[in-house]
Amino acid sequence: MTFPLFKPDYLQITLTSADIIIIFVRIYHKKTSVMKITKDITIEDLVEGVPQSVKYLMNKGIKCIACGEPIWGTLEDAAKEKGFSDKDIEKFVEELQEFADNPSKKVEEPESRVNVKDLNEVRKNNQR
Repeated sequence: MTFPLFKPDYLQITLTSADIIIIFVRIYHKKTSVMKITKDITIEDLVEGVPQSVKYLMNKGIKCIACGEPIWGTLEDAAKEKGFSDKDIEKFVEELQEFADNPSKKVEEPESRVNVKDLNEVRKNNQR
């Protein structure tokens, strides 16, 4: 059985039932497939597939993702370049997989190391 798509004659397309099934399977797969994060994933694929990864990695000190300098290596390469251990990289993979599994999950802000109250005291003392 074929299903014609009604367009002008010069754009007439006919799909078979198998074509339609393939289209639906691809659409369903695209909506339900979850990206698998490994230490060997390229930074380009990671950033494209898991947008939260940019902020996550910046919080870890891997800032060159957002500075405009392209990174063509893997997650492991970028982490090793910044001095992270294999254990740290395993933790990155696990945490980034959580973001891939749950795209609505937000990246937690790093704890502030500056106490605003103390900073205000320093500023007052310097103004005297």
